[in-house]
Amino acid sequence: MADGRTLRTSLTPEHRQRIAETMQRLAKRRKYGAESCPEPVRLCNRCGCKPVAHNYKCAGCYRSYQREWRRRRGILERPTDWVEDPKKVNARQKLRYAAAKGVLVRPKLCQQCGQLGARIEGHHGDHSKPLDVVWLCSKCHSAITHLDHKRKIKQANPK
Repeated sequence: MADGRTLRTSLTPEHRQRIAETMQRLAKRRKYGAESCPEPVRLCNRCGCKPVAHNYKCAGCYRSYQREWRRRRGILERPTDWVEDPKKVNARQKLRYAAAKGVLVRPKLCQQCGQLGARIEGHHGDHSKPLDVVWLCSKCHSAITHLDHKRKIKQANPK
C-alpha cells in the first residue's frame, strides 16, 4: 500500500476519471485565476446564449423579467419626480471627478455644525458652479436641502 503504483492500480476507472477532471479544473483555476474561471459556467435559462454568474438570467433577460414583474404588480419603472436635472447630474459628476483627482479635498469636519467623523457630503448652492460646494454632514445637508425645497415650493406657489 505504501507503494504509489499499488495505490493507482487499486482505483476504479470512475475514480481515476474524477481525479483527472479535478486535476484539470484545478490547473485551469491556477492558470486563469479563480475569479476568471467560474465554476460551473451557466447559461441564461431564457435565451440560453449569454453566460451568467447568478440568477440564471443574462442582464438583458433579467431587465425584461423585472419590467414584466413590475408591470404585473402595477409598479412604475421610476416615479416621474425621479427625473434628474442634467445640471445637477453634471455638477455631481464634476465634483466627484475633482475629489478623485485631488483637485478638491473633502474635509473631515462639517462646515455648519463642526461635527467630526460624520459622513461629509458636498452641497451645491448653485449647480452652474460645480466646484463651489459647502461641505456638510449628512444631517445638516438633508436639513438645508429640505429648507431649499420648501423655499422653491413657496416661490412657485405664492399665497
